[in-house]
Amino acid sequence: MKQYSPDKIKNVALIGHAGSGKTSISEALLYDAKITTRIGRTDEGNTVSDFEAEETKRKISIRATVLPFEYDDHKINLIDTPGYADFIGEVISSLWAADSAVFVACGVNGLGVGASSLWQIADQYNLPRIIVVNKLDKERSDYFRVLETLRETFGKDVVPAQIPIGSETNFSGVVNLLTKKAFRFENGSAVEIPIPEEMKEQVEKYREMLIEEVVEIDEDLLQEFMEDKPILDEELINAFQKSVDHKKIYPVLCCSAAKNIGMTLLMGDIIKWLPNADERGFESITGEKVNCSVSAPFSAYVFSTIIEPHIGELSFVRICGGTVNHSSAVFNSSKNTGDRVGQILSMRGKTREELPGALAGDIVALPKLKSASTGNTLCEAHKQIVYKSAKYPEPLMSISVKPRSKADQEKMGTGLNTLTHEDPTFKVSHNLET
Repeated sequence: MKQYSPDKIKNVALIGHAGSGKTSISEALLYDAKITTRIGRTDEGNTVSDFEAEETKRKISIRATVLPFEYDDHKINLIDTPGYADFIGEVISSLWAADSAVFVACGVNGLGVGASSLWQIADQYNLPRIIVVNKLDKERSDYFRVLETLRETFGKDVVPAQIPIGSETNFSGVVNLLTKKAFRFENGSAVEIPIPEEMKEQVEKYREMLIEEVVEIDEDLLQEFMEDKPILDEELINAFQKSVDHKKIYPVLCCSAAKNIGMTLLMGDIIKWLPNADERGFESITGEKVNCSVSAPFSAYVFSTIIEPHIGELSFVRICGGTVNHSSAVFNSSKNTGDRVGQILSMRGKTREELPGALAGDIVALPKLKSASTGNTLCEAHKQIVYKSAKYPEPLMSISVKPRSKADQEKMGTGLNTLTHEDPTFKVSHNLET
C-alpha cells in the first residue's frame, strides 16, 4: 500500500449495537475493495476483524480492529468496533482516532440497546456521521420503520438519502434521493435502472423530506424552496455536502452486507461526504491547537494497546502531525521519556505489512515501544505537546479473584496486568485485608 497524504485519508469508525452487522459490512467493503477474495461470515468464524480465539468462539467483536484499504485514490482506515457495552472502552478509543463514523442500525431489530450512548460519544468528539440500515434482506426488516425510530431518537436532522427497492427477500437495490437515480445490484456491482413506476410517488415524498432539512443551511436555497422554485441537483448536492460536514444532517442509507447490496455506494459516499484526515484539528491539555499537516512537527496519540503473542506489545497510533520513519527517535511527553520507533506496521486483522514511514492523518501500529500505553502522546523532544486523552467510564462491577495455588499467583498477576494494559476501563486493586 502506497503512502497517502492527509487529504486522501479517511479514518472512519463503524459503530452500532451488537448484531447490527458492522463486521459483515467491513467484510463486504474489503471484498469490494479487492482486499479479500470472499466475504467472511461471523457465524463461520472466518472474518478478517474477528480473528482472536474468543471472538471466533463467541461470534462477537471484542476488540476494535483497524482495516485499511484503498478505493478511488483514497486510503480508508475503517475501524470495526465492538457492539456490546462491556467493551465501550474500545469504542471510545476508536472514536478519538476517527474523523467520522458510520452508525449501523439493524433493519429488523432497529437501533438496539446502547445506541443512544454510542451516538452521544460521537457527539462528544464532534464527528460527522452516515447512518446505514443493514440486513434489509431479512424477514421482518422494515427500512421505513427504522428510519422513523432514528428520527424519533436522534432528531429530525436524520434524513433519508436512499430508499430501498423491494423489501425482505426481494430487496434488490436502492434509489438515491439526491440524484433520483435507481440502482440494482448484481454480484455487488451497481447497475443503473429506471425508478420503478410504483415507487415514484414514494421517492418524491422522501426526497421532499431530505430537501426540507438541507435547504436550511443555505439562505438562497431556502428562499427558492419557500417560493416553490425548482432546486437544481447541483445546488442540492453542494448544500447536502456542507450539511453533512457541519453535522447539520445525518444521511440514512440502505444495505444488505450479506448480499453485498449497497456496499460500493457506501464506499463512494464515504469518499464524497465524510471529511479527510487533514480537516481534523487537535487540542493539547494547555489549549494549543494543532492542524493535521505533514509539514507540522511529528506528534501522535496512542489510542489502543494490545499484546500479540508473536509480536509483543503493539501501540496503535493516530498520527496528528508530521511524519514518522523507521528508527525515528520519539519522545513520550505523557511520561517524559524518550523512545525509538523500530518497525511501522499497517495492521489488517492478523495480517501485517511493514511500512518505511507514515504521514500525518494515518493510523499505524508501532511495536515494542518501551514506555507507551493507551492515552499517551508521542512527539519530538524539542517540540513537546500532550493531547487531551479519551475519558473512560468507571467500572460498574467488581469481583474478587484468587489463584488456586501459589504457583498460579504469578500467572494470574501477569494476566491481570495484561488486561489492565490493554483495556483502560479495567481496574485491578489488591485488598490486603481480604
